[in-house]
Order: sequence, then C-alpha cells, then structure tokens
Amino acid sequence: MARKINGPRIATANRLRDGLVVFLDGKGEWTRNLCGARVVENDAAIATLEQDAVAAAKANIVVDPYLIEVETCNGHGFVPVKHRERMRMKGPTAGNSLIFHG
Repeated sequence: MARKINGPRIATANRLRDGLVVFLDGKGEWTRNLCGARVVENDAAIATLEQDAVAAAKANIVVDPYLIEVETCNGHGFVPVKHRERMRMKGPTAGNSLIFHG
C-alpha cells in the first residue's frame, strides 16, 4: 500500500460488495461520502489509517485500499490532489461532491 505522498491524506478503496469507491471514516467504517473521510497528517495517524485500511481488506470488506493525498479547496474542505483520484471518485454519476467539508 505504500506510496510516496506528502500532506494530508485519506484512505480509499473499492467496496467488495458492489465495487463502489469508498473512504475510511473516523469510526473505522467505509463511507461513500468524501466529507466523512478521516483526514490524517502526522506519521502515527498515517500508520494507523493504513493499518485500518489493510485490516478491512483482509476482512473482505474492501479491495485494494490505499492512501491518497488531499489538499484544501479554497479553505472550505479537501479535494484529492491527483486528477485520477478526482475522476475515480465521480464514478458512474457526475453528481458526487468531491469536496470534504471539515
């Protein structure tokens, strides 16, 4: 799962049940809502987030979890840094919000 990224990050994966893009939240649950994603920045929190994501994959809840870098969006929330992740999160419908309001 290790990728070289800097700054705040979140965990994402595809839900095994239906293949939809999901994000790990602060309660350890996987949500479709980017606004609910757990955003971490320090090394200890990053390690914990990664461990929680890997554990969910081992429990057959999600497939291929990984961390992505996010950045603030006009001071009102977070958006993925990479264009690939922005497109991936839109999924089959274009109505999904890409901003995490925290």
